Amino acid sequence: MSTIGWETLNEIKEKIEGIFTTEMEVNDFTGDTVPSIDDLPDKNKGLIITNCSILFVDIRSSTQLSDRSQAKSMAKIYRAFARAMSICIYSSGGSVRQIAGDRVMGVFVDDAEQGSVTKALNAARAIITVVEHVFNPLCKTNINNKTIECGVGIDTGRVLTTSIGIKHEEDDARDLVWAGKTANVASKLTDFALVREIFITNRVFDKIPATLKTDIWEKRFRIKGDSIYEGYGTIDYYLDCIEERETTGKQTDDILNPNNERKQNEQVVTTIIEDVRQKTLSLLKQFESVIQRENRVREQEQQVTDKIATLEKKEQELLEKESKISSATEYARNKAIYEVKVLFFKENIDSFTMETALQLMNEVETLGGKMGLSTAHCHNDLYYWKLVRFFNDKEPLIAFTLIIEQLKNQLPYLVFPDKNKIVTVVKKLGKERDYLEAVLYCIKYYNINQEKRLELWEILKSLGLDNAIIGNPFILLK
Repeated sequence: MSTIGWETLNEIKEKIEGIFTTEMEVNDFTGDTVPSIDDLPDKNKGLIITNCSILFVDIRSSTQLSDRSQAKSMAKIYRAFARAMSICIYSSGGSVRQIAGDRVMGVFVDDAEQGSVTKALNAARAIITVVEHVFNPLCKTNINNKTIECGVGIDTGRVLTTSIGIKHEEDDARDLVWAGKTANVASKLTDFALVREIFITNRVFDKIPATLKTDIWEKRFRIKGDSIYEGYGTIDYYLDCIEERETTGKQTDDILNPNNERKQNEQVVTTIIEDVRQKTLSLLKQFESVIQRENRVREQEQQVTDKIATLEKKEQELLEKESKISSATEYARNKAIYEVKVLFFKENIDSFTMETALQLMNEVETLGGKMGLSTAHCHNDLYYWKLVRFFNDKEPLIAFTLIIEQLKNQLPYLVFPDKNKIVTVVKKLGKERDYLEAVLYCIKYYNINQEKRLELWEILKSLGLDNAIIGNPFILLK
């Protein structure tokens, strides 16, 4: 008993991976005969046929025919059908490339004498003729009074063909597959073709020779679901050698009568137009409803947007009020602490150590900064004269820095330190020129009164700098 194990499964996996991972090599077909399985090796190779026409023919309602017939009878019908259709295709310059019981596929390519469309059309006419005038009379006589009904579909275009299947020992299961929409469309047209009808696409009709493009062809529309298939069709288009058209008697007058066929097509077109009209009206109503809903939603969105804007504005106003209140509260708190610390510092500075004095000065400067006061303003509130007196002996450089800072800043009131303290610090550090520059800066940029000018003049004289400022336009002392 044959079983499939991992060895076989791995072999299948390798074969599939080989096909999927190997690049497909495609070449243009340049021959004038239809490619066969021998033209394509068992590799990822394919041939592109630029002008290829494909024909399908099948037996109508073959399933019902099989149900009513014995297996032996159906076997004979299928064999005879396939044989007859194949001869029609080969005799018209084509090749049979697929036989599936009740359906036969013919492939045609251009050659030096005839185009693929002409070959396919000749084969279709031969098929319709053979079925009605040869096959059915013989079948009716020999197979229990049975007959068959056929339809033909043709399309033309660009086709890719490649080999499929395998050759296993003595069993050859290889075949060609015809990829592209041409084969698929031709198969669909065959399904839609009426009894004894040749149904072709617009592409085929455009390539029909002028001698065959007569008024026997009528525009056709066939509908299946949401798909509409458009093309041209003709019924009972027999070979020229058939002078009289015969029927088996089983076809209805509606199918045989060209006028009824025309009416049928007109009804199909009318149905399509009415269906499109109804769908258009329905879409317009839906669109109108959507527009109305859209407008309502837009109005609601605008109302919500306005409410949000109003709420945001009120929230912003509240935040600003809260911020102002918070700032005012913080300012008042800092001011109160500032004033207490300044007063405490001024009243107790003489008892401070150097470290305590510097720490308290830093605290006052920090609080003053929170209120928008400059460092010089804070020092002025602590009284420069007290600060200079305190640092005069302990840290002369700090004292000198404070002296210069007072001269170079615009202050609300001006009380200079003791003249002797200033002179002592400046001389001790040798900063006479720096002090002179600060004095000139103060007189130039700040509007100080005559009394303060005299104080500065006396200090400069004590520093021996009076000659340096004689004639200076910024100092009007004498």
